[in-house]
Amino acid sequence: MVSVSNQDVPVLKPDIFRKRLDRVREHIAKDEADLGLFFNPRTIYYLTGFRHIATERPIAILIPADEEPIAFLPRLEVTHWEHDVSWIPEVESYFEYPDTDHPMKILASLLKERTKNQKSIGADAKGAPKYWGYEGPLLTEILKDWKFLEYSSLIPSMRIIKEPIEVELIRISARWGKRAHQILQEEVAPGKTEWDIATKATITASQELLSEMPPPSPSMLPAFAGFRGQIGPNSGLPHATFKNLKVSKGDVLVTGASADIYHYFSELERTMIVGKPSEKQRRYFKAMLDAQDAAIAAIKPEVTCAEIDKASFSSFKENGFSHLVWHHTGHSIGLEAHEQPFLDRGLNTPLRPGMVLTVEPGIYERGFGGFRHSDTVLVTETGVEMLTNYPKDLRDLIIR
Repeated sequence: MVSVSNQDVPVLKPDIFRKRLDRVREHIAKDEADLGLFFNPRTIYYLTGFRHIATERPIAILIPADEEPIAFLPRLEVTHWEHDVSWIPEVESYFEYPDTDHPMKILASLLKERTKNQKSIGADAKGAPKYWGYEGPLLTEILKDWKFLEYSSLIPSMRIIKEPIEVELIRISARWGKRAHQILQEEVAPGKTEWDIATKATITASQELLSEMPPPSPSMLPAFAGFRGQIGPNSGLPHATFKNLKVSKGDVLVTGASADIYHYFSELERTMIVGKPSEKQRRYFKAMLDAQDAAIAAIKPEVTCAEIDKASFSSFKENGFSHLVWHHTGHSIGLEAHEQPFLDRGLNTPLRPGMVLTVEPGIYERGFGGFRHSDTVLVTETGVEMLTNYPKDLRDLIIR
């Protein structure tokens, strides 16, 4: 069992969020704008720590250039905000959506009150996102004579380099992902279904996690492991979906495990074989492992994302498997399962210390199987640090 005490878990305190808000204000000042306006739920969490259930009701955070932030919320979220984000006391609310006064018109009036004469704002969208049936006018339609600066990439770019506390939360996620995967592997046996195995691993790991530390995520089951339909011939589909397939002798299995630790994620994936591997399975597995090793060995500061992708592809090509490569080598991870930058041959972004990446080159043959390991790694000043720690060799991943 993983041991993680309450004292081991770092807490995202207001001073962390204030520093992030200050970085946003620097951009606002540089652009000579009045304020920043953000609708994206993950962005709101990143800047304030407010976790909410996103629905059709718009939520936004306003960040004036030289004043404290203002939360814009539906009334049903006000007490939630006051409980979780008491350090940002100013809240403006509306009753409901769509209501007789549309939230975007109320927000437009608030912006008019809080901006100076120049009427310039940086926003991550032109209005609330069309989510769960939301419809409404864009702010740019209501405030036609205003200057809107494009801020949709501002927060994602801030999130590329992880802060030490974020890295530590991802480490904890990796440890619990490992535990979930251990249980998953122990439970695999011919005749069992995906549901049988995945639910046992997910529930058991989550129970252990919750016994060790306070509820770390908004989910009832914060640790999880499963196959997402990649069982037997279906493992040859890189993005298969749950089908509750039954495990059989000779199957190739592609797994996935992680844990949601205060909205931070890691990624652990392994290829397993049920029973004695065939010679063909051994060749495919070795080619996949060689490609992952090549990619990890290439990771260091200033090496580009494209070079990492090319390293894994070159390995596949050398082993005669390049025709079975269906996707790039990996991506960043953190608050979301997929973040920028991507380990892709079309992206010449240099790696920098503090980036957290998944390394997951794979090969897939329809009707036969898929072969993919994924590990989460940290780019360091000198190279790379493995955050996930789970056996990778075939001998350790055979279900006997």
